[in-house]
Amino acid sequence: MKRLRHILQSRYLFKVMAILFLFLSIIYTKYHKLESVYSKSDMVFEGTIYDKRVEDNILTLYIKAKEKLIIKYERDNLKIDSLSYGDKVLVKGVLEKPQVNSIPNTFNYKEYLYNK
Repeated sequence: MKRLRHILQSRYLFKVMAILFLFLSIIYTKYHKLESVYSKSDMVFEGTIYDKRVEDNILTLYIKAKEKLIIKYERDNLKIDSLSYGDKVLVKGVLEKPQVNSIPNTFNYKEYLYNK
């Protein structure tokens, strides 16, 4: 009984558990790829705006739907003043996957979005 209490109170057990947890989480994230809940044929998306940005002539909306989506519009086609954070929107469009990294060992936007 004393030996069990000594093992449970030692820092050794905590260190082993922390290393094991770290190792398992790295393995899980490396080999378990998540799939999108949307299919290629989906064209209508409903969600809530959680961020919006206007650059040049392009409005970028970030919405939370079944999963997070980035929506881009040409500014001329939309009244952006009427949109605000928390608004529910219904968007019709086509899903596009980000391009794969064409230059090895450089910034990978597709991987960045997956991890985000």
